[in-house]
Amino acid sequence: MSKKNISQVPGNLKSSITDQLFQQGLSYHQKGQFNDALKVYYQILEINPKHFDALQLTGTVYLQCKNFTNSLNFFKAALKIKSNFVPALINYGNVLAELKNFNEALKSYDKAIRLEPNNASAYNNRGNILKDLHRLDEALKNYDIAIQLKPDYAEAYNNRGSVLNDLKRFDEAIKSLNHAIKLKPDNAQAFYNLGNAIQDTKQLDNALKNYDLAIQLKPDYAEAYNNRGSVLNDLKRFDEALVSYDRAIEFKLDYAEAITNKSYLKLRLGDFDEGWHLHEFRKNKKDTVNQYPKFSMPCWLGDAAIEEKVILVYSEQGLGDTIQFCRYLHMLQSLKPKEIIFYVEKSLISILSSMDNEITFIEKNHSLPYFDYYSPLISLPLAFKTTLETIPANIPYLKVDDVKNKYWQDQLGKQRKPRIGLVWSGSTDFKNDHSRSLKLQQLSSLLELPFEFHCLQKDMRDCDKETLNAFKTLYQHQDNLHDFSDTAALLNQMDLIISSCTSVAHLAGAMGKKVWIMLQFVPDYRWLLDRDDSPWYPTARLFRQTQIGNWESVIKQLIIELNKLFIK
Repeated sequence: MSKKNISQVPGNLKSSITDQLFQQGLSYHQKGQFNDALKVYYQILEINPKHFDALQLTGTVYLQCKNFTNSLNFFKAALKIKSNFVPALINYGNVLAELKNFNEALKSYDKAIRLEPNNASAYNNRGNILKDLHRLDEALKNYDIAIQLKPDYAEAYNNRGSVLNDLKRFDEAIKSLNHAIKLKPDNAQAFYNLGNAIQDTKQLDNALKNYDLAIQLKPDYAEAYNNRGSVLNDLKRFDEALVSYDRAIEFKLDYAEAITNKSYLKLRLGDFDEGWHLHEFRKNKKDTVNQYPKFSMPCWLGDAAIEEKVILVYSEQGLGDTIQFCRYLHMLQSLKPKEIIFYVEKSLISILSSMDNEITFIEKNHSLPYFDYYSPLISLPLAFKTTLETIPANIPYLKVDDVKNKYWQDQLGKQRKPRIGLVWSGSTDFKNDHSRSLKLQQLSSLLELPFEFHCLQKDMRDCDKETLNAFKTLYQHQDNLHDFSDTAALLNQMDLIISSCTSVAHLAGAMGKKVWIMLQFVPDYRWLLDRDDSPWYPTARLFRQTQIGNWESVIKQLIIELNKLFIK
């Protein structure tokens, strides 16, 4: 029926036609025949552009089809007609959440809750927004309210378990997720979240089973394949891990997390050619994308001449990464740029300045001058086509400040015993810190040896503070370590440094100091596999766990080697 003909139809007949069409559209919609439903809803809107149900259900179809822009427009139009219709307010909030407009989404959920204080769905969805905003305790409260209102709310139990896992309340998380599965046994996401929680407690075989169950329920579950790959990696089942990462990427071609995980595994296996190329996808990972500024200038990856050009290099990950890869600035100089600007953390500038006075160092968060090209620091190995055989290892490339070196010589006084510097834990900001760090108490047998031990750590965890004071043979210097140049000068007084995988281990290696590094069962990619040396640091020796989480054998081996080295 044309618009002209529609205009001639009496009002009561128009209503009858739209009612019939609406029932037809609703039937299509409920059967999941979204295109057919849309055609009918559009027919209704041709007859009556202000038909509320056609507007809000068209918005719902577009939301289900992930066409969020169209969905938003239809919900806006619907809510202009009925601003207090709670289901539309909730769905409008859902669309805003998908578009990352979290504050407006919260407002929509809040309005729904004011209108219907007992609406469990509004509280659950509000919790999801708060989780995305990393307001985890608030998110948990909203899930708890949703469950109080609807005790059999499987989705809320699932979301609650995910937040509890993020809060590292693993036992509670597992209990909540198991209850979600009991309420809804076909919930693939609950099995996935349960796998995550169990993986974080290092029950790897059990985690693997839950990822497999999630995949059985949802065969194209890219996230489950990715995390399954991570478990297989931690079990040293590397070929299977690669297959799992590839499956994740097959189902989600731009899946930066899976591609980056595959890159780390390739690098750990020594396949630098593919590893560095895949590693570029790290810039798109959800948890780190904000570490990569967006510049209008071109990114330099070795594919353009930079002679007489200004190039900006910026640090991007941990402090240890910056210490390890800043060696590439020397290689960059060989290409004769007009200027190299290194945009870096304040705590590193003093020690990195010992590298070369021709490099311009600018502290992070300060304004930047003009530059022609830029490069993230850890893209330089790709730019220079680094292979296992061509790792630049001209050690030392970091030097100690003479004044600070003299200060620590005077401070420590005459040496009577071998001096050993100790670092046992790194920053808790590091995602996998629980695997690489030890508690000081675990080093008690080491500290009984007849040597002079010095703590090289600045930050102490609460669990170590009491233990620290109990070890009288471990000298503390935290109050005098203001930046890495202070740490370097203290470190320079040591005969040996023993460290877990931390920035101090990198600093010792970059200075050419003898350093023994304690490594977890499957270490960070830079330490490769099945070797006790490092091509990155010729003065380093690696001591590896032989079982997941077992530091005891590592410490026993350290004691044997210390006795060989210092007790003749």
